[in-house]
Parts: sequence; structure tokens; C-alpha cells
Amino acid sequence: MKKKIIIPVAIILVIGLITTVIVINNNNQKNASSLNTAKEMKTALKNINKNLGDTIPDLEVTEISSNDSELVASYTYLSDPSIVESLVVSEPTMSSQAYLAFILKLKDNTNVENVKEELLNNLDMNRWICVSAEKIYITNSGNTIFVVMSFEEWATPVYNEFVKYVDKNIGKTLENEDEDITLPETNIPQVIE
Repeated sequence: MKKKIIIPVAIILVIGLITTVIVINNNNQKNASSLNTAKEMKTALKNINKNLGDTIPDLEVTEISSNDSELVASYTYLSDPSIVESLVVSEPTMSSQAYLAFILKLKDNTNVENVKEELLNNLDMNRWICVSAEKIYITNSGNTIFVVMSFEEWATPVYNEFVKYVDKNIGKTLENEDEDITLPETNIPQVIE
């Protein structure tokens, strides 16, 4: 009689244990692609950088204080930086490389599509000395916007890794190619031989 009770109880316990492990694992996977806090945004950029390894330059990931409106504006070129709740940037350790990626979380009730358009229209693809970005991708996952601008061979894989990181849960993607890269003229006299 005891064997008849013990076997079904053991089966129920095993099923319960397996279900608990599956639920915990699914919650961990969902949390991995969450972008609700600066810490999660930083983790996303670090994972993207790690997954691409030698494909992209050595990068540093930094959280920018949303209270520093001048610094937020210098990265985003937004006319109203107060709409930014969190900002995390990824930049090369050597500043002479045309690469910038960032994730910014907007405050509630901010029109994401309008902000993406403003970013596309205002970001300076010539922000570096002697180099310019060729490609820019701007997309969002909820009220979090992802931007990468660089050379095509760096920007595209970084964008693709972001899309994979958020399980393809993105809005409309805006792109721009800087086909006419012009560097500022210099006043260096020409040497005549």
C-alpha cells in the first residue's frame, strides 16, 4: 500500500522540480534581454561587444548621467535631453575611430518615433577628427532606443546583434548612409616644387 502512494508522490515531486527549473530558466532568459535599467542596458552593450569580439574595435561601455543634460545632448543631439531617463554609450578606447553605439531609455509618454526621426536628422556622422561614420541604424524596443553609427562593416553586425539580443522585438528601423563624406578644408599651404 505504501509503495502505491510513494510512487505517485515521487512522480509529482519530480514533475514539480522540472517545472520549477524550466520557469526559473525562462525568467532568466527574459531578464537577459530586458532594457529597463541602465545596468541592463550596459549588460546589453557589453554582450554585443563580447559576441562580436575582433569584428569591432576595443570598446568602453559607460553610463551617462541623465542629470547632465549637456553631456546627454552631446551624444544624442536631442533638442530636449530631459526626455532621456537613462543613457549608456559604447565608444572605442581610441577616439580616432568612427564608432558610437548607445542605448537610451525615454521617459514615459515620450513619442519614440519622433525621437528616432530627430536622432536620424541630427546625429553628426562627422563627430570624430579625420574620420566619419558611413552607416547609422536607429531602432527601438519599447521606449528604449538603440543607435549605432560607424563604418558599414562595424555598424551592421552591431545592429544585428542588438536585434538578436532583444529577440527581434524591435520597432521600425531607420537607416542613413553618408555617401558624401567631406572633411573640412585645411589652411595648410601647399608645397610647390
